[in-house]
Amino acid sequence: MHLNFATTVFGNSYLTFLFALIGSIDKSVESFKLYVFYKDIDIKNIQGINDSRINFVDLNSVNFKSTTTIHHLISSKIYLWREALSYLPEEQTVLFIDVDTIINKNPTEKLNLDFNIIFTKKNEKRPINTGVLIVKNNGFVKDFFERWAQRTIQIIEDKNL
Repeated sequence: MHLNFATTVFGNSYLTFLFALIGSIDKSVESFKLYVFYKDIDIKNIQGINDSRINFVDLNSVNFKSTTTIHHLISSKIYLWREALSYLPEEQTVLFIDVDTIINKNPTEKLNLDFNIIFTKKNEKRPINTGVLIVKNNGFVKDFFERWAQRTIQIIEDKNL
């Protein structure tokens, strides 16, 4: 199964994590595409990566919705994943992953489920681990992310929530 990964890099200090992530995916997944959404990095630091499996997307070109205040930036990953879906292949599996994650084996190797969204749960105040999400890039998932982003905005703007 061909697998699409998406990650973010905010600043040159995270490039070491990116290089480790790329190496771990390359060793663990036979067929993949990696989409790297980046901001605040020196472009010369990634120009040497000439791999057709890796696509770089400059976040300055992405028009975020509803990220107008510092409070909205707290949950910017939800907004980014929502917007990233438009850059990723339709109807294909996408693994959204934090750049500081290492892949030890193909995460979908034994995944024979019919699903739209798979996430890991934490026993914390915010139980969804947004650092590892597997989705099918379809209308249901796009609608889910839109509603999730809207609900997040409601929570951020309502002091009682």
